[in-house]
This record gives sequence, C-alpha cells and structure tokens, in this order.
Amino acid sequence: MGIFRTYGGCGSNHGSPELSALYLHPAGRYDIHMTNAVAVGILIAIAAFFALDHFVLQWDAPLFVARKFVELLQWLAFWR
Repeated sequence: MGIFRTYGGCGSNHGSPELSALYLHPAGRYDIHMTNAVAVGILIAIAAFFALDHFVLQWDAPLFVARKFVELLQWLAFWR
C-alpha cells in the first residue's frame, strides 16, 4: 500500500485521479506519470525562458549553459 493512495487498494486503481500521478510503492520508489498538462507546462516554461532570454539577455543564457556543458563533458572525460 502506498502513502498517497486514497482507497488503499491494490491493482490498477490507484485512488483519486488527482493523486494517481504520484504514489509511493512498498519498496520506497516513486511511480511518476507524465501527463499532458505537465508536458504543456514544461513546454510553456521552456518557451518563456527562451523568449525572456532573447529580449532581455540577447541569447547569453544558452551560450553560458553550452559552455558549462562542455566543461562538464571534459570533467567527465577525465574521470573515464
């Protein structure tokens, strides 16, 4: 039985639809489902970030992230 299950049953019925996206398994791991609303929210957040970056920072943020990613790859190659 998971902590977030409202009806406490087993099988495919995980309780109410609001709480069925995230519940704790007996082994202690989470079962997380990607819903359409979550995907659209992430898409809007990413698009808003790039729009803000274009108008305010003149595309400096993606360049900064790309440089840090290259540094991370070089660091990981050292530990390989």
